[in-house]
Order: sequence, then structure tokens, then C-alpha cells
Amino acid sequence: MRSHVRRARPGLAGLALLLLTLAGCDSTGPEEQPEASLTIISRAASAPPLETNVLSFYAVRGEDREGALFYQDESGGRGERFLELKFSDKSIVTGADGLPVAPGDSVLITITVVDAAKILFDFQPSGILFNPVERPELRIRYAEAEGDFDDDGDSDAEDAEIETRLAIWRQEAAGLPFLRLGTVRFDDLDEVEADLSGFTRYAIAY
Repeated sequence: MRSHVRRARPGLAGLALLLLTLAGCDSTGPEEQPEASLTIISRAASAPPLETNVLSFYAVRGEDREGALFYQDESGGRGERFLELKFSDKSIVTGADGLPVAPGDSVLITITVVDAAKILFDFQPSGILFNPVERPELRIRYAEAEGDFDDDGDSDAEDAEIETRLAIWRQEAAGLPFLRLGTVRFDDLDEVEADLSGFTRYAIAY
């Protein structure tokens, strides 16, 4: 049976989070904000176009799987990675229909760029149940924001302060509040990472 995500490793995920935090990466806890109070960061106008605005791939119970969105390079081919979603072999427990996903069965995952200018995505299908100790792992690069996080036309000390507050935020539907996820920020890679408990809308914001 085919239905509709790499991964958070048990034990190792918690240890990695602790080590990264001690090394200067940022880990943030739960917090809710109204949509109007949150700023979703933008990709710079000079950022290259994406290879595609919609990504679909199969996550398979019993296999490590991943899907990624990429920018185009100067010749129109595949360029730098923008987003990566990883599943372990044990990430998926049930499909969106609530039925258990047996080893070898697959679930079709679809990631859609909601706004070409913003770092905001929609993940489907909603309703999948993930293993709480083997959750899918989401990584998003924000290098194409070019350091201008407040979108005022320059990169300055205010942007540097904003960068320390960047996190992955979850929104159940447009107009509803956002919930901040526990996020690890990799300064040297211009990336943020979080484990997902379900599928809905996700953004990099502050």
C-alpha cells in the first residue's frame, strides 16, 4: 500500500543538540506568537531561482530516505541546497489515514514553497504519526537572505542580533499563531535544524 518524510536519531539526537548548544549554536524552546507579531525572513532579491517550487518523494518504512529542494546554478542546473528533510527507517508509524505503515510500505511526501520570496513551506500530508524518538529532521539554509534579516537593504549589527534569534516555526494554517520549535542553528553553515512532530506549514522566522 502506497501513501504519503531522515531523521532524528534516538539518544544521538539529544547528545548532538547538547554538544551543538555548548559549541555556540542556538537551541530554542516552545513559544507561541500571533502571525502579525512574527517576521518570516525573505530570500534576497538577488537569490537564484529554485530548481522547483514543489518537491514530492516517497518515505519508506524500513529505509532511510530524504528529499531536498535546491537552487539553480548560473547555467540553470542544480545549485546549492535550500532545504533537506530526512527520515530514518523507523520515522513513520501511521499514515494520514491513521493506519499503521508496514515495513516496505511508503508514504508520498510533498513540500510546497508557499511564497517564492519568503522562507515558508507547506508539508503534506497532515495527519501522519511519527515515532517520537525517530522524528523526521528538517534543515533549511538561510544564506540567500544575505544577512539582511530585517529586509531594510543592508546587513548590520541589528541583523547580527536577529540571526541569534532565528528559529523554525510551525503554523497549522494561514492566519493562525506560530509555534517555535526547538531549533539548532549552525552559524558556520547558515542553517537551522529541527525535528518535526507532524506536517503543516513551517518557516524560518524571528
